[in-house]
Amino acid sequence: MYRFRLFVILLLLTIWTSPTWSQRERETLEAIKREIAVRQRKAEEKQKEEKVLSQKLEALSSEMGRLQGELVSLQTQLKSLELQMARLRTEIQKIESKIQGLEEGLSKRVMVLLKVRHGGALQVLLESQSYGEFLRNLDLLSKLIEAERMKLLQLKALKLEQQEKAIELEALQRDVAKKAYRVQKLKQALALKQSEMEKLLESVRKEKEEELKRIAELQRRKRALEELLARLAREKKPEEDHLNRLKDKLPLPAEGTLKKLPYHEGVAILCRPGTEVRAVGDGKVVFASPFEGYGNLVIIDHGRGYHTVYAYLDQILKRPGERVKAGEVIGKVLEAQKEDGPFVYFEVRHNGRCEPPSKWLALPLSQ
Repeated sequence: MYRFRLFVILLLLTIWTSPTWSQRERETLEAIKREIAVRQRKAEEKQKEEKVLSQKLEALSSEMGRLQGELVSLQTQLKSLELQMARLRTEIQKIESKIQGLEEGLSKRVMVLLKVRHGGALQVLLESQSYGEFLRNLDLLSKLIEAERMKLLQLKALKLEQQEKAIELEALQRDVAKKAYRVQKLKQALALKQSEMEKLLESVRKEKEEELKRIAELQRRKRALEELLARLAREKKPEEDHLNRLKDKLPLPAEGTLKKLPYHEGVAILCRPGTEVRAVGDGKVVFASPFEGYGNLVIIDHGRGYHTVYAYLDQILKRPGERVKAGEVIGKVLEAQKEDGPFVYFEVRHNGRCEPPSKWLALPLSQ
């Protein structure tokens, strides 16, 4: 990441001074435009996806509202059924009490009339003084028994009817409870689906926002690049070449031992803290500031697209825009900040790309 940022800076600096800046900048500008188009398509796709998800969520919310209303209605039905069941149970208990009382009364009256212990119904009839009394006693006894029997049958029929109603209500209660349970489960499933869709919608919105942010950044870069092209076109001057003639004999920027660092394209010069760091050739300081991943950084433009990079400095003694001569002190080596010890990091770049150190430095690199 740090090397990429350095590459971008050097690329822009190269564009500033290179005689072929116009073509490269146009290509860079076209690449940015293409990326903007791609990002815009992605943002539009996310916008459509967001719209579809919003519609689905709206439909889910409507369905959730309908189910909630149905659930409330079912719960009301259950409460009403429970009250009816309670009333029926009370009525059945009262009927059972009446039946029991009637049965007990009938039993006593029949026993008295029949005089079971003294001969039964036959004796009652035989005690009649006349045939007419006999018939009257027989008729009275039959009517009494029939009346009590009818009362018992009516009460038993009423009890049976109430029990059937109770069974019917219990079945209805079970059905309503099952339906309420299914509605509740469906509501929970929809709530889970709604939660998942809300999370997905939030993710899509974030992705869309990120795309829009990238588009805004690319638009900003595009405008900046266009402004840079216009300014460079106005300020373009003939360049001198102060470095190309020094290939294979470029002096070290500081006294020390060369060492190749892993994952770095340049070289490190191991030296004592405070060692002076010098420009390796004539040029102009175009960057002199702390830079993430490189500490205090100085970049010198030597013309014709050539730059030299000096990193991990303790002090920076030059400012951007200053002209420097070969051998002029531009900074000092920092105290040891890494396991390799104190060193200055050095690169030669042409048109933003790092050149092999062996192409410029005659001294062998230590491993």
